[in-house]
Amino acid sequence: MSKTKKMTRYKLAPHITLGKLEDSLIGLKAQTVTKIEGDGIIEFIQEISNYLTEDNGVSIKELEENFEVESDQLKHVLEFLVTNGMCVKTDMNFDLTALLSYERAGGQVLVEDILDRLKTGIVEVITRDHNPVAAEFIRHLQEAGLHVVLKGELNKQPDIRGCYWQLSFRPDF
Repeated sequence: MSKTKKMTRYKLAPHITLGKLEDSLIGLKAQTVTKIEGDGIIEFIQEISNYLTEDNGVSIKELEENFEVESDQLKHVLEFLVTNGMCVKTDMNFDLTALLSYERAGGQVLVEDILDRLKTGIVEVITRDHNPVAAEFIRHLQEAGLHVVLKGELNKQPDIRGCYWQLSFRPDF
């Protein structure tokens, strides 16, 4: 019985801008500038950039099928990009919510763990009845695949709790 091995996928990190400075590749992200030098690095990244920006990223096998580069070389370059914050990797399918959460956590929580928590976690929303802002928020959370309950519908501690109150402004202020 053969066990199917999950294929590691690589994707350009969210919120990063790649550019060229003389003969070097630079990555701009928040307040960080990463400079990478090496023969052909700019051309290589230009060639694979369309694959790295796909919704589900790209695997080494897929790149190997489309370019004349050995998988060991591809892995070395892609792992270097991951280490330097220019790419992210996962053994699961990519999810934008998980990627943005990964970025917000500073890479301290694995994308796989975030995906698992998104699938299994429960969000409790505390709000007054007939709050249109809360209703819209709940709708967006549910569209993102999260399990959402209102306060009082759950017999255990939720994973995430959010409060949404409808504010009314008095015109005499």
